[in-house]
Amino acid sequence: MSEKYLKFSIYLVDPLRRRSFSFEQKNTEKPSEDLVAYGNYFLIGNNIPDKPIVFSLGIGEDTRFDEAILDRHDARLFLFDPVPRSLSYVKTRKKLEKAEFEQIAVCDYDGELEVYIDDLQPNLDTTTSVTSVKRIGNNNSFSVPCKSIPTLLRERKI
Repeated sequence: MSEKYLKFSIYLVDPLRRRSFSFEQKNTEKPSEDLVAYGNYFLIGNNIPDKPIVFSLGIGEDTRFDEAILDRHDARLFLFDPVPRSLSYVKTRKKLEKAEFEQIAVCDYDGELEVYIDDLQPNLDTTTSVTSVKRIGNNNSFSVPCKSIPTLLRERKI
């Protein structure tokens, strides 16, 4: 039975994947004490400037990190994701009102990027993730605008 048919991930149904997940949980070292949790990421807390500029790429529908940055710092936060669903999500997050969102992919050039959606979603509007790598049997692709980091910095006068 495929994930496409079931409409949900069967990742942990597979016994090998379950064992692998369990192994990772048991054998992953705890972060060192100089690391500070920011949502779902850890940063070296004393290395963050008072007014950081943060580019968050491919946010999907998980902005725990971004919201933690805004909670703790007077940050300029820029969010980037080419997926329309991410824009809809950001609009529902009150904490992100100070952030700037642009619906683009970030790449090493400016122009267009061909992306492929996962097999569980029929189109770009409903998917939460895309990849620039074509997997066997996945022909659901779309062209999205992309910009490079130097362009994004220049546009924001950073």
